[in-house]
Amino acid sequence: MLIVTGPPIRSIKRLGRHIRARMVSGLLVVLPLGATYLIIKFLFELIDPPLSNIVNEVLGRAIPGVGIATFLISIYLAGLIGSYVIGRRFISIGHRIAT
Repeated sequence: MLIVTGPPIRSIKRLGRHIRARMVSGLLVVLPLGATYLIIKFLFELIDPPLSNIVNEVLGRAIPGVGIATFLISIYLAGLIGSYVIGRRFISIGHRIAT
């Protein structure tokens, strides 16, 4: 008669720690990406409709891409103001915290 024993308990615990560590790492990658996506989507939906209405009233027709262009310019200007007005020191502290 052949008696089959399971894997050692130590291997099962090590596998559990490995899976748990990879799940936490995955969450730490996915959550900031998801939050960034939701914030960008919210800001775009906040800017685009009023801007489209203004362009329609002024020019009398819709121009595709005006909302996206304005959104990208707004993000660029926020970065420009942030790096020069607020100060490079605060930006470098933020980069150190993020990395």
